[in-house]
Amino acid sequence: MTVKTRLLLLLALVGMVVLAVSCTGDTPASSGAGTSTLPVVSLHGVDNKGAGPEAGMRAPNFVMTNVDGSLSSLSDLRGQPVVLNFWATWCPPCRAEMPDLVKAYETHKDSGLVIVGINEQDEEAKALAFMDQYGIEFPVILDSRGDLASLYAARGLPATFFIDRNGNVVETWSGMLTPDILEERLQRLLEG
Repeated sequence: MTVKTRLLLLLALVGMVVLAVSCTGDTPASSGAGTSTLPVVSLHGVDNKGAGPEAGMRAPNFVMTNVDGSLSSLSDLRGQPVVLNFWATWCPPCRAEMPDLVKAYETHKDSGLVIVGINEQDEEAKALAFMDQYGIEFPVILDSRGDLASLYAARGLPATFFIDRNGNVVETWSGMLTPDILEERLQRLLEG
């Protein structure tokens, strides 16, 4: 290989590294800056060594930048049973199961159940309208870049993860939850 060819390859490699680094930085929409009224998810600085989205593994952690600029994380919810539900406004099965999730939250929140809705790559205004339409009162965060969906390997919507009081994934469900399946899973989660 000639010196000129090596130099061109080196420059191309450096250019790709610079491009990759610049594309992974937080944008204003993903860092919580701007006028967002919903918490925005971030994986920056989170150690997920030994965590995974499969049953029996520690649930992958994430950080939320809240509307007031404060930070909270999934690990802050240890001690409570948690349901993570990935959804989008354009997803018919998500729309079909949402009334059941809202009802389940109302029924079980006094038992310590926390449901966190994770909106996948919708515009915030659409997510807020969806929340209003379905009367969603549980926390919802924006996963505007799909980082959390990738971390949890949520390949289709809706996708639901049941996390025990110790922060471990006990069960996952891909696709729409029927009311009976949801209630059965919640009973096991609350009893565990």
